[in-house]
Amino acid sequence: MRKMEAVEGWQAVPQPDEVVRALLSKDRRMILYLLDQLGPIQQHKLQLLLRKINGKKYPDTVLLYHLKKLERAGLVGFKKDRELSTRIKIIYRAADFDIRLRSKGDLTVLLKPRPAPEKISIPTSEISLENIRLKTSIPLSSAA
Repeated sequence: MRKMEAVEGWQAVPQPDEVVRALLSKDRRMILYLLDQLGPIQQHKLQLLLRKINGKKYPDTVLLYHLKKLERAGLVGFKKDRELSTRIKIIYRAADFDIRLRSKGDLTVLLKPRPAPEKISIPTSEISLENIRLKTSIPLSSAA
């Protein structure tokens, strides 16, 4: 069996626990899921979607906390939106991941980097909770 990291650009993570800890949070998993569904998105649009999904306020500080954890784990990246303003951040999935449990409890986490986007793939006017539900059968809120 060929090693996955040697074949398709996958790289072993030296500190796999960082990635696993980042994935322990339901909010962080939801952020990754939304980024997979929508592609690159402005930070404030992501915050609005999380508010709709959770049915309550989603403070800036909470979102930034989760995004920093995901960034440290190498799972998301940030890019400034030069078309709109240098202060507006675009968030994107920076890598795919694969977690494997080996014999004797050894954990291997592989990351495959994704390129930074040139621009937002979905116009922000088209982003809505309904559009996301059309793409998936997973309920996005506890009320669903």
